[in-house]
Amino acid sequence: MLSAELMGVFALGVLWVNTLLIAADAWKRHRELGGVAAGLRASRARGALVRARIVRGAGPAGAFATSDVEQLGRAMTTSGPQRILFTDRAMHPVLHGGSVVIDGREAAIEPDQSALVWCGKLAPRGDREAFDAAWPSASTFRGHVTTLARRLAAGDDVWIERVTAGEGVRLVACEDPEAVVQRARRPLRALVMMALGGATLVTVLALWPPVFGTISTLGGAAGLGFFLAIQPLGTRARDQALLPDRRRIGGLWQRPA
Repeated sequence: MLSAELMGVFALGVLWVNTLLIAADAWKRHRELGGVAAGLRASRARGALVRARIVRGAGPAGAFATSDVEQLGRAMTTSGPQRILFTDRAMHPVLHGGSVVIDGREAAIEPDQSALVWCGKLAPRGDREAFDAAWPSASTFRGHVTTLARRLAAGDDVWIERVTAGEGVRLVACEDPEAVVQRARRPLRALVMMALGGATLVTVLALWPPVFGTISTLGGAAGLGFFLAIQPLGTRARDQALLPDRRRIGGLWQRPA
């Protein structure tokens, strides 16, 4: 039978392995986003990343770009007002093209099915009649399938990254995409510091002499709490670090009054 000391060392080992895996994954993602940011800086330097204002869109209803989200809604069975909870199924970004003004000059933008679209105004889900029409299907096993429209049109300010300074578009964004990427990196940095700092602190407390004394016992309890908390914190940080073309929209639709 293992002694209490060996079991404590084994528990600390498990905690550290779990912590290091989470921290390594977060740091890997942080470095990947750093590469994206570096590419955007290079595009800005050579004049391929510019700010523009949309003059005309060539898509449906004058859309310059759309990033519609296909969602599945299911009725919530908890007490309270009728509500439908949505989860994302797929995103469909499309650059429909049109014309924009860049540095006071109008430029034509060709359609591109492969371009990334990092923005778009969310269309409202609908009024009470729309909710009542969706509720029966949302209450079934299959759920209610719908599309949440996001679109850019004339008058919207955007950032455009071209493959080169004058050719096809790689990215359309509502705000400076480099700032978007840098903001996405912050929760990953915070997670790495929290994970390593927290694991170090609870280890010091758990090994505080005398072992299994008051402070050591409290350190062991803190280690258990840290072990249980770091996984969901890691998942949350990874979700917050997703770029707009992969970020979940979800949503909760309550029956309008």
